[in-house]
Amino acid sequence: MSNLRRSIALDDQAEWKTALEAVDEHRNPAWPAEWQRHYAALHELVAAGEGADVLPGVTVCGMNIGKWLARQRQQAV
Repeated sequence: MSNLRRSIALDDQAEWKTALEAVDEHRNPAWPAEWQRHYAALHELVAAGEGADVLPGVTVCGMNIGKWLARQRQQAV
């Protein structure tokens, strides 16, 4: 699936591209897969009602979600 996210992966496969976009038009976001994994894990944590205090060190599936969230909250220069 990650190969299908490459910008040129479906250039010669118009039928596949149309089918994937019919399922999810946002299937190829600009942010990396690692960011998406951390976001999805945090989303599930919050949806389960366990995300009130997500501090650095809180892990989900081996990912330090708390550290990732702290980095996301930092002001970018």
